[in-house]
Amino acid sequence: MIIRLFVFLIFLGFLTSPSAYSKDYHDFLIKRNIPYWVQKTFSEKRIFKNYNYHFRLNPMYLRGDFNGDDAPDIAIMVKEKLSNKLGIMVIHFGSNDTFILGAGKEFGNGGNDFKWMTNWRVMRSGKVDTGADETPPPSLKGEALFVEKAESASAIIYWDGEEYDWYQQGD
Repeated sequence: MIIRLFVFLIFLGFLTSPSAYSKDYHDFLIKRNIPYWVQKTFSEKRIFKNYNYHFRLNPMYLRGDFNGDDAPDIAIMVKEKLSNKLGIMVIHFGSNDTFILGAGKEFGNGGNDFKWMTNWRVMRSGKVDTGADETPPPSLKGEALFVEKAESASAIIYWDGEEYDWYQQGD
């Protein structure tokens, strides 16, 4: 009797674990946490054909005025389906222009796979300190993404007026 109860409790624990409902949990996260216009852009532009959302970092997406047009843009982690490589997709509000950084595409010193990233945050526009390689810092047109591998290296991803660029901040 005790063995049956023990087996039943293990089975019940398996059924209620997050991995048993991973698809449902993933859908819940999207519907509750990703802005509707971002979900709509993914659908309309058929981004899901090649990429999925990837919720590896906290927060699961960043909101900032990355292109300097006074509208809130979104940066979200994505995983390329073919290679399983991670990257960032930036979506500009209004135009819904999308930009893939990494995720199978080379981008700055970050390469084509951002699995190395442990932290990210929005960096407010303004003065940028001179980076690791002593090249002149960029002039930010809007806010930027600050990405890093904890206790190792960091960079600023910023809009240069035409595309996103990489500025190595620390080694």
